[in-house]
Amino acid sequence: MHSIKFKMLLLMLCLLILISATAVLVLGRVGNDTVIRESKAVVQHLAEEGAERISLEMTHYFHTLTLLASLEEVQSMKLERQMAVLAPKLAATQFQSLAVVEADGLAHYTDGTRLSAAHRPYVQRALAGEPSLSDLTYSPSTGQPVLLIAVPIDSADGSPAALMGQLDGQLLNDMTQAIIYGDRGVAYIINRKSVFQAYPYDPQVAFKKINLQQIATDFPSLTSFVAFAEDALENGSGVGTYKASHSEVYMGYSAIPGTDWVLFSGLADDAVFSILKVYRNRLYPPLIAILLISFLGTLWLAERFTEPVIQLESLFTRAASGDLTVRAQPLGKDEISRAGNSFNHMMKRINQLTYYDSVTGLPNSRVMEDVFEELLKMPDADQLAMNDTLDRHSSKAALWVIEAGNLHRVNEQFGYQQGNQVFKAAAQRLKNLLTEQMTVYRGASNDLLVLCSDYESEQEMSKKLAETILQLDEPYMAGEERITLVFRAGVALYPEHGKNLEELLKNAGFAKNLVRQQPLKQVIFFDEDIRHRELVIRRMEEDLALALEQNQLQLVYQPIYHLETGKIRGAEALLRWHHPQQGYISPEIFIPVAERTGLIDTIGHWVLTEAFRQTTEWKSKGLEKMKISVNLSARQFESPKFIGMVRQLAEENHEMPSKIELELTESTVIHQVEESVEKLKELRHMGFQIAIDDFGTGYSSLSYLVRLPVDTLKIDRSFIMNMEDSSQARSVVSSIIAMGRSLHLELVAEGIETEEQLAMLRQENCQLGQGFYFNSAMTADKFIQLVGRHGQLKRTNKL
Repeated sequence: MHSIKFKMLLLMLCLLILISATAVLVLGRVGNDTVIRESKAVVQHLAEEGAERISLEMTHYFHTLTLLASLEEVQSMKLERQMAVLAPKLAATQFQSLAVVEADGLAHYTDGTRLSAAHRPYVQRALAGEPSLSDLTYSPSTGQPVLLIAVPIDSADGSPAALMGQLDGQLLNDMTQAIIYGDRGVAYIINRKSVFQAYPYDPQVAFKKINLQQIATDFPSLTSFVAFAEDALENGSGVGTYKASHSEVYMGYSAIPGTDWVLFSGLADDAVFSILKVYRNRLYPPLIAILLISFLGTLWLAERFTEPVIQLESLFTRAASGDLTVRAQPLGKDEISRAGNSFNHMMKRINQLTYYDSVTGLPNSRVMEDVFEELLKMPDADQLAMNDTLDRHSSKAALWVIEAGNLHRVNEQFGYQQGNQVFKAAAQRLKNLLTEQMTVYRGASNDLLVLCSDYESEQEMSKKLAETILQLDEPYMAGEERITLVFRAGVALYPEHGKNLEELLKNAGFAKNLVRQQPLKQVIFFDEDIRHRELVIRRMEEDLALALEQNQLQLVYQPIYHLETGKIRGAEALLRWHHPQQGYISPEIFIPVAERTGLIDTIGHWVLTEAFRQTTEWKSKGLEKMKISVNLSARQFESPKFIGMVRQLAEENHEMPSKIELELTESTVIHQVEESVEKLKELRHMGFQIAIDDFGTGYSSLSYLVRLPVDTLKIDRSFIMNMEDSSQARSVVSSIIAMGRSLHLELVAEGIETEEQLAMLRQENCQLGQGFYFNSAMTADKFIQLVGRHGQLKRTNKL
């Protein structure tokens, strides 16, 4: 018997001839495919690059028009001033004409022409605040093809207005002509309404607004082109082919950003394949002869010598596709037979490693997936006898994901081998605790999965899980030492929380991860509402990080008045977040998110830095005595980095700390009173003033208040709001004012909204106040204007 090596040598001799011939064939095919592929890539790249180029060009025109619209004279909406500034600037642009469009749609051109543009959609969009571009159209005054661009004007009186610029209609043809590839290239622009916007070969096609429907009607031979173009308009970007005359055109297309247009750029196939066709025609005859001879020889040798190899290859293919039950049946003692025996040993080991965890010996999630999928089908008696993990006569099932939360500490302290032994012991303990309707599997990382069914109720299952977690928390032995693991679990129910195992695993894992954020809990059932809120918070966490990078945060200032003199004594700095999509987001929403992620330290640093900058700016403008109050969150105040951060800012702005008042709620200060007193002393030593915000709503006593190094009490707005209708609220306010005055503290009433509230506070001798009765929060510039106008308010003017 010849060895397999000899057999394979004979086989390879014949295969060598076959491969040689096939290589030539493949080379031709590859050459053909490569040319086609590269041609498509080229035209698609041309279309994408051309679309970007045209978009940039149009963006330039939009930018030019927007700059003109931002001129103070244009925004004044006084026609003479507008025309006086626009007429000279027209020559410096590529616009043929400029026009100011008023709210009623009447357009005033720089040459004195007046036309109604109210019916034009792009004008309507511009008046609504959206920059807009027209399709190719005709000028009503000249009758020539033009493009029109309109941008909104931020008018001084707030009325809708727009600035419109007119471009030469030949512009698109010129830009498209510049994109054409070589002598045989083609390029054109069609809008989403199937109307040509540019056709350099015959500009009249675009100027006459010819559309695809007209072409399909007038030129039946171009139906392939029309169908291709319609699909391209729908897809927006891609590459394809269509028949034109006696050639095939490879056409790339791409939507032009910021417009309703699609740019097409392509090549005819005869320009690409002429040389390749000659080469291919010469190659085929000898190639076919060689291929035929090689094929006949290979058939004979393969039939005689390769059957065992083919059989073994088939087994490998089945195993690779996931069938781990396949086994070889060796019939001899040659190399192929020995390979079959080795294959059988290998498959046995692979089966063990694939379906069972090497640490715990438990079946893994693959086994659970197979069991779950099988049992989702309608079972017959044999199936029920084979596996009773899930009672299919019941419609309920549950998945537990149990995590050994601090197993990594065992690994770090005792090594991974001891850690694996502890985890194995935990898995065995869990297995012993389960009922017949429950099966444990090994999950990812430090997770154990329990699939359970036929439970009586969620309450019973929850009780069983709580008892199981409690017993899992009992100590384990790591060598000679007793250690404790902390287990937590997430639960998902079938079918409420998932229609398949993947969804159940995802949702139970999500619930388990929530337990990490709630130290007092060890078990959480999945809840879609909680998941939605959590995902919203996580998205906000990401957006908040971007907000810091993109300067979306802003400080606004609410004036604080001396209630008797009417002088503005300072302002409270309030943080605002203007989200680019969601608009204004309240600090009550995003501050807790910042505290959760640790971004509060970065935000707090930014707020204090901005407050220092603002006090410096106000000082330069003569507001030397103006004080800014800055709110501190509890998490920020308790941070170990807080005092160091504030000290650094105080050193960098050594003259300004006395102009900054730091506000904390009384609950924040009283939480850890001894530590708070020390921190407040340090802050006052640096020069800051200290205020207790929302005073009266917490639980501080007079003894605590006497100990606190504070300068100001801010009476909570809830008491001020109820003073008119509640004698009790007024008594509380009176008591706070009396207490504050006795301690020589400055008193600020928050949330003053009515004249009656103001009168009562004056009667109680409250020194300072703020609220909507006076002003809402405003930008720094408006605050300076307010001080300039009303630095001393008369009593008849609200005060």
